[in-house]
Formats: sequence, structure tokens, C-alpha cells
Amino acid sequence: MLKLIATIVLLMHASVFSQGTPAALDAAIELAGPLSTGSDWNDRVSNANIIDLIAANPIYYPTLAPGNPLGWALTNFYRLRWNRAAARIASSGYSSGNNSLRLTHLYSSSWIVENDKMTWAIDLVEGPFASFGFTGAIGLPEIVAMCNKLDVLFITHTDGDHFSLNVMAEMLRQGKPVVCPPDLAGLALFAGAPASQIIVAPQGKSTLSTPNGILNFSTFRGQQR
Repeated sequence: MLKLIATIVLLMHASVFSQGTPAALDAAIELAGPLSTGSDWNDRVSNANIIDLIAANPIYYPTLAPGNPLGWALTNFYRLRWNRAAARIASSGYSSGNNSLRLTHLYSSSWIVENDKMTWAIDLVEGPFASFGFTGAIGLPEIVAMCNKLDVLFITHTDGDHFSLNVMAEMLRQGKPVVCPPDLAGLALFAGAPASQIIVAPQGKSTLSTPNGILNFSTFRGQQR
């Protein structure tokens, strides 16, 4: 019963979202950042729940329900965030001069991290309905351009908002490492590359060499709420 009530409340909020614009949602997310507290934090959680609700439900899939404004609104929101991230990652790379990192948060799960030498992505997907085969948010040219700027792709798990076969395939096509859990290694075959080209991250600390430098990282078993 509580879950049903929560869903109804989210749908009410989602109907309000559909009347706004992707830019308005983007501004709200930027205002209520990860360090928010109080009502700002509650707004951030509400916005994230709305995004997840729409992205995970086929009834908002633009091809199946072209008249539903929510799917298109979220698609345009993803496009806005992707294009901004792509523009931010200069072709010359991020240069801090003090070994710091720059983090770019695309949407609910996708991150891009830069230091003085390397750029890597975590759970990069090209749109909210990529798991349904819809790439209306971001096309192949945009995926290729983004992967051109990346040195490494990390994938945490196979949920549709964390894993994209298209992004993985392009990274492998460019001969760049993809680090993922064991259950994803076989999917390299569907991406047109031998499974051996995927790096299955062992538990604990690892070192990865790339043409632009060495990346030290640690992996651990996570758990979603």
C-alpha cells in the first residue's frame, strides 16, 4: 500500500515535470547539489526519484507512447546534460596543476572524472531508454565523440541507467579498456569484441596502464538501496 501511495505521489510530481522544461529540471538539480541539506536535499531526492520512475517504465518510451510528454521531456533533459558534459571536456584535457580531480555528473548515474593526464567515465549511458534500444537522446556520432575523449570506462552493473552496450562497444572498438564486474564480460561478444578485451576488476586494489598514464583504483562489492 505504501509503495502504491509513493508511486501515485511520484506520478503527480512527474505530471508537473512534464509541464516544465528539461532546462528547469536541470536548474533544480544544479541548485540542490550533493551537499544539500534539509528541504533542498528532499527536493534532490524527489527529482532523482522522478527521473528513475520515468526512465524505468516502458509506458514513457517515446516510440511506444509518442504522445506521452514525459518520455520526450526526459530524453531532452539527458541530451542537455550530455552536450554540456561533452563541451566541458576540452580536447586539451583538464589541467589543475595540483593533482586534483574534476567531476562532471551527467544525470542519475553517469559520471566523468578528469585529472591532469586522464579522463574516465563511470556508468556512462546515452539516454534514459537505452536499455529499450532507443537512442533518441544521444546518437552514435555523439557517442563516438565522447569516447574519443575517454581513456577508461568503468561499469558497475547491468541496470539500464548504468550500462550501455553502445558505449561499451565504441570504447572497445577504439581499443580502450572497459572495467566491469564478471557478469558483464560475456557481453563484449555482443559488442563485437572478444571477452578477453574486457578487464574484470578483481576485488581490492588494481593498477591500469593507458597511453596517457597509470590509473590506480579499488573495487568493492556494492549494494543498492
